[in-house]
Amino acid sequence: MTTKSSAKSPKAILIARISRDTLIRLRNFLIQNYGSTYYLGFVVEEAIKKYLDTATPSTHAHENQHMKIDNDSSSKTTKKHIELLKWLGKNYNHQIMLSDIKSYIANNFGIDERTIRKYRDFLFKNGFVRVSKQLLNDAICEVNARKIYEFLKQYVREEELRTYAVAEALKVQFSEIKESMADIKAYAVERYRAGDSIEEIRDKLEPFTQAVLSKKQVRNLIRQGLREEYTGW
Repeated sequence: MTTKSSAKSPKAILIARISRDTLIRLRNFLIQNYGSTYYLGFVVEEAIKKYLDTATPSTHAHENQHMKIDNDSSSKTTKKHIELLKWLGKNYNHQIMLSDIKSYIANNFGIDERTIRKYRDFLFKNGFVRVSKQLLNDAICEVNARKIYEFLKQYVREEELRTYAVAEALKVQFSEIKESMADIKAYAVERYRAGDSIEEIRDKLEPFTQAVLSKKQVRNLIRQGLREEYTGW
């Protein structure tokens, strides 16, 4: 193993020999999760950090202190992260060009390459988007509507979020729900009798349906469940 570093850069080059099988697995992992091998350095560094955390538990307290400082400094940009995902969530539910992402970042956060890379990496490393097809001077990116929706639920009012394109992409008809409708209705009735609100019942049903349900749909589920209990069918 050899390393190279530069005084001008905080990054170092690591050259190491690994088995061919591991290299193939690593490449497949990168293609599957990131769409290309561009994030090789990031993935390798994260794996090394996790290994070192496990192998050297005595340093955890010191490392956690540094992590807290890093988190505090990154909190200044949280609003911009949310703004970026709100823009993406409002307008795109399936695909977007990489150039469109870069243009939005440049127009709203800064045109320097470091800023563009910072917010672009935020989207890719957290799985909000991935490259689905590489073009000559651009790339087609696939939008993870479910992940964006779940993230924005923490910061955007529900009424507003349900008007976003990512919410529309997750809406389905009941006929498309793969889980047993009888079980879903029974659970909705059970939570209704337990005193849960319509909103609470909807939130508890969404993990089973993998869909964004409206209040009207939840009420209909409860009515149908109660009616079927009464009639016996």
